[in-house]
Amino acid sequence: MTEREKMISGKLYDPTDKELEQLRLNARKLARKYNLTDEDQQEEQMQILRQLLPATEELPYLQAPVYFDYGCNTFFGKFSSVNFNIIYSKNSPSSTGGR
Repeated sequence: MTEREKMISGKLYDPTDKELEQLRLNARKLARKYNLTDEDQQEEQMQILRQLLPATEELPYLQAPVYFDYGCNTFFGKFSSVNFNIIYSKNSPSSTGGR
């Protein structure tokens, strides 16, 4: 079982695993990039969210700033929106809104 599989299943895992370190770095870079966009740059924001939240079909409205540890473990349901200063640091899958 990989460290990522352990993390997702809620088991003890090694956060210094290279795959997990890369996922965190990528998510944090994308969140930082998203946070630097303005509200009228919706197309750019959607492009960033598609990368950050690959499992989410209908992208949410997120009021910057937002923060993610991994992003790939976070799912948003239809018509979701989130106010500013949200922090998603869950290591196992987490969902907001209906799925």
